[in-house]
This record gives sequence, C-alpha cells and structure tokens, in this order.
Amino acid sequence: MNQTNFEELLKKRIDKICSLLQSKGQEYSTEQDKLKNFKQGCLMSGQTPRAYLWSLTVKHLECIKEIALDRLSDEYADEKIGDAINYMILLEALISESSD
Repeated sequence: MNQTNFEELLKKRIDKICSLLQSKGQEYSTEQDKLKNFKQGCLMSGQTPRAYLWSLTVKHLECIKEIALDRLSDEYADEKIGDAINYMILLEALISESSD
C-alpha cells in the first residue's frame, strides 16, 4: 500500500470513528454523561466500568482474531476493527475521567 492509499484509508477510518461515536453516543449516553452505559452496565454485571467495557471489547477482538487467521470472511473486518478502536477510545475516556 502506498502512502496516498494509506492516508485515504486513515481518513476514512477517522471519519467512521467520529460518525459512529456520535450516533451511538446519542443512543447509549446522555449529554451529562457520555459513559453512562458503561456505568449502568457494570452495576448489573458486578464489574467496574473498565472491566465491563473490556468484556464488551473481547467479543470484537475474538472476531478480529478469526478474520486475521482467515477463519472468517473479511466482510466483518471494517465493522469489528472500528468497534475495537471505538472501545479503546471509550476506555481512554473512562481512565481520563477517573484521574480527574
């Protein structure tokens, strides 16, 4: 892959990240607390918000592993890679919030 193609791929991924975090944020959070779903989910699961987020992330990572090992069609790659990146951003937000 040349530099131009890589930059195009990167721009598309960043645009998808922004779009998905915005649309899912409207679905799963409030203006007052963008991490609300993880805080509520952890109460039901008996985990910390970070551990709850990790448990949700693992299913995407397992799917990505299967794609990388050529056991699943590449058609899922875009969605699952995007989900994993978004969960890492949300983990960073949880970490940042706890250190404030």
